[in-house]
Amino acid sequence: MSAKRTDNKLAVLVLDGFGLDPAKEWEIAAETWRRLPAELTGHLDALQSDPRLSIAALAPTSHGVARKLADETGEDWEGLFTRIKATQQVFRTELGHLKFSAVVDEIRRKVACELHYVPWSVQTSFLFALRQQNPTWITRTAGVYTGFEDLTPEIMGNSDTGHQQIFNLTVARQIPAFISHLVETGAFFENEQLNLDLRAAAQSGVVVFKTLLSGEFGDDGYVHSAWKHMVAFFKLYFDVLGLPAQKLQIEAVLDGRDSPSYSSLRKGEKDGVERYGFLHKLRDLLKGYGAEECLTWIIGRQFMDRDYKGAMIRNEYELVTANRGRKVADIDAAFALIASDHESGQTDPMVKPMVIGDPQPLDGRSLLFNAIFRADRQEPITAALLGFKQFIERQATQKKRLDTWEGFGWIQQHPGLKLWAMIDYHDAFIEKGASCVYKDSPHQHNVLHLINRSVEDFRLLFLTEGVKEKHMGLFSRGRRSTPLVPAETQVIIATHGKEQGVESDNDLYKVPQMRHPEIAERLVQELDKDNYQLIAVNFPGADMIGHLVENHFDACGQTLLSLEAALDRIVPIAKRNGWTLVVTADHGNVDHWGPDHGNHDVLTSLVIPSSVPLVASPPPLHQARLFDIAWTILSTFGLTPDDVDAPPIPEELSSDPRRLVGTPLVT
Repeated sequence: MSAKRTDNKLAVLVLDGFGLDPAKEWEIAAETWRRLPAELTGHLDALQSDPRLSIAALAPTSHGVARKLADETGEDWEGLFTRIKATQQVFRTELGHLKFSAVVDEIRRKVACELHYVPWSVQTSFLFALRQQNPTWITRTAGVYTGFEDLTPEIMGNSDTGHQQIFNLTVARQIPAFISHLVETGAFFENEQLNLDLRAAAQSGVVVFKTLLSGEFGDDGYVHSAWKHMVAFFKLYFDVLGLPAQKLQIEAVLDGRDSPSYSSLRKGEKDGVERYGFLHKLRDLLKGYGAEECLTWIIGRQFMDRDYKGAMIRNEYELVTANRGRKVADIDAAFALIASDHESGQTDPMVKPMVIGDPQPLDGRSLLFNAIFRADRQEPITAALLGFKQFIERQATQKKRLDTWEGFGWIQQHPGLKLWAMIDYHDAFIEKGASCVYKDSPHQHNVLHLINRSVEDFRLLFLTEGVKEKHMGLFSRGRRSTPLVPAETQVIIATHGKEQGVESDNDLYKVPQMRHPEIAERLVQELDKDNYQLIAVNFPGADMIGHLVENHFDACGQTLLSLEAALDRIVPIAKRNGWTLVVTADHGNVDHWGPDHGNHDVLTSLVIPSSVPLVASPPPLHQARLFDIAWTILSTFGLTPDDVDAPPIPEELSSDPRRLVGTPLVT
């Protein structure tokens, strides 16, 4: 460790799931203009002859409306942004700031509510001003800019991928792309050990296949699973290996958070293509193999709990090991029961465990193949099936959830049970005998890893609450399971639980502020000290409550008000103590009307205290990438990639015209 650094201090604040929709913002601004009193619009027309700029000046933040105009006219985005801000200033000066704001804000909030746009439905004056008054850039967070395959429609960003990008010097390529490559090249079908284990299980016991039903297209899931990976497994099982249908059992997990809420059964059309209805599509797929009866278990994704609530994990565990769930005779009865659940208001994630027919529970003669490629929600159930109580105890203790496991009495040992997954969910599971198709490799350009091994006495703090522990940890480290020693300290505040009426993620609307006040308070304490040079913080509300926007729009607004209060508390203290702030988001969500993330961009803002010798450096075309933040971290501390012994940037990335390598946002 020899690299030098400055005495600068930097905090990266991730407003998880907080994006923007330029088209919607323009629509709201235009409708607000139409509803202004005629006397006021006449006065404003006299001040600004360009009606486009007059409409745009009604926006509380100008980035989205400037982008919309630039896309339509081909004009320079930054020039439009500057002219819109100038028009807004003229209006406020001429009419008086309070008078202008009182009239416009009230109408704008009403229109935003009518058009289901949370970010402008509440008055977050401090956050609006932070965006307007500090260097702020629209930032790409979906598709190839999140390390996914280049699909149309592009694959939505998510918290897993977003945090990987924020702390990587290049686009951090994602696991599903590597798995898809194995399928496309045929290597997936030539895995000798997997094929041997499948044959053995089909001869002596059963093969259980598990997947989350979504991800047929880039915009209907693809966050935890890909439909084509499921199709590839069936091709392997039936066509390549010629194994019998009566030896295959399928556990279908219903999505409804990264896909529409009732998409397991309800079909729809988009761009002339029939979409959704995932259970119907699965049934049709199985019919082709004469294998309809292979569908034996169905469960909603809320039971894939990543906060280590043992009572939730127990539902899935006992479903597949003891057939404990609602019993139905066949697929028709299962579909009818789910339809009844939907009619009663239960969305797909809430569907309680269901047993179809009389399947064979998992035991020592079985093989479970888990096609879900994202680790955080598979880690607890995998540890339980491995009987890995020590692992669970460590994780549950950290999240203050140990009491929910009831002494582990319900976890049984299953010697001989083979566990296969698309990826290795945790290094410790491989040591316990689990196997994987694709062995994950940590990102070598992760800036935190590079600084940790190269900069002496560097100290880093990860801060968030339980539901995002993996994001301010595993994913931010570049998919490293263990802490970055010696630099890292991780502080996790327990997410609300049963005592606040929160049984699952679907109940978080009851506490829309989540732990934002506690996270802000702990951050403020650290900003008053010199224990760390870099602090990375996640505020999860806009993501977690944003998934529930269709039924809990007001709760989403309350979430943003809690972020407003947190930032109002944090920013003045940071500036006073010489902390530079990067305020960003990992992906959009609360800005999108639907349970899924959508694929909107986000905003990245810099707050640089006057005492700090840094200057904002706009990215090319004034449009940022999440991986610009990693370079900003280096630049803040006076470091270069050479100083931290970063590997060479792959030529295919550095020469890509889409700009897949970061650039510093400060000099």
